[in-house]
Amino acid sequence: MKFRLIILCSIYILISINCNKTTTIISATNNDRIPPQITISFPTNNAYISDNIQISGFATDNDWVSNVQISIDGTPFINAVGTTNWSYSFNAGPVPLAHTIIAQVADINGNISFITANTINDTINPDLQILTPTNNANIQGNTIISGTAIDNFGLSN
Repeated sequence: MKFRLIILCSIYILISINCNKTTTIISATNNDRIPPQITISFPTNNAYISDNIQISGFATDNDWVSNVQISIDGTPFINAVGTTNWSYSFNAGPVPLAHTIIAQVADINGNISFITANTINDTINPDLQILTPTNNANIQGNTIISGTAIDNFGLSN
């Protein structure tokens, strides 16, 4: 009779944080093949974004989330702040443009997964209506012109 022996190993890393006198033990099993999960809470897919925003989301793993990284429009991945509850500051500029945001999460066993959110251009022109003077009105001297303007995203001036 032949026997096959399978050994499952665990690696234990001890981290000491002296300022709070806290000790955390992180367990990493080298046989973990379950990838971590990641979500982007903001911005949502097909959102309009502009100015300074916080890209944010959540990540989970059956063992331990190691890091979260962000890539915008194909740039190299940059570490986000936090792991299970993460964020990244991004200056999208003054006008809503299309961006591709990729959030990537890794666990301590090297399993990786990612999610993508796409933002969109504001291509809808504002609507302007002149209320006074009315169409074909006879104007003499100083005249006050008034009206309304609306936009799906917002008006700058």
